[in-house]
Amino acid sequence: MSTITVSVRMIEAALHHFQGGSEELQALFRRHAVPPDLLSRQQARISAEHYSGLLQDIMIAMGDEMLGYTRVPHRLGTWKMM
Repeated sequence: MSTITVSVRMIEAALHHFQGGSEELQALFRRHAVPPDLLSRQQARISAEHYSGLLQDIMIAMGDEMLGYTRVPHRLGTWKMM
């Protein structure tokens, strides 16, 4: 397992446009072994592996590989085509 970690700020950025409810978010966190209070800890970090899985599931939940940061959603699989 890698020792690379990711700041909680990266998770906040990924969730910026997330429209799911708190129950859906907590389920995503549980699935990837992310502590439920992580977003309230400003200096928190998680492993790159947990972040990667969480990010993929956020994209799937949103149906947008760009996480809502573009004018139109990018369907899942868009990056694979590039």
